[in-house]
Amino acid sequence: HITQNIETVSATAVTNGLSIGPLPEQSVQGVYQIKSEEEYLAFLDANPDKLVIVKFFASYCRACKVLEPKLLAVKKDPQLEGLPIIWAEFASQRTTKDLFQQKLRVMTLPTIHFYANSGLVENFP
Repeated sequence: HITQNIETVSATAVTNGLSIGPLPEQSVQGVYQIKSEEEYLAFLDANPDKLVIVKFFASYCRACKVLEPKLLAVKKDPQLEGLPIIWAEFASQRTTKDLFQQKLRVMTLPTIHFYANSGLVENFP
């Protein structure tokens, strides 16, 4: 996962004048670092007009480590520049295990979810 050079962004998402929660921090590579269910939900609610790509991973996962540079290469592809795409990642931890498995149906790592209009439209694998 991308942990070096994270900019601290202390922000709260607001929809229709109502506060919906804190937003995650963004790395210098432009990937948002989601750390909780609250941040995850606020992030999706704050970006309904964008394609949101979320990678679910674990720091001990070898396949996750192999996938990381490939996703960064796709993110940096000049053909995608200017498109309304936002990239995020959500690390599996003891506190997120139930959220991943029961609510988000993330059963294997890495998993990538694609969201549009705040709803899941595709997932891999």
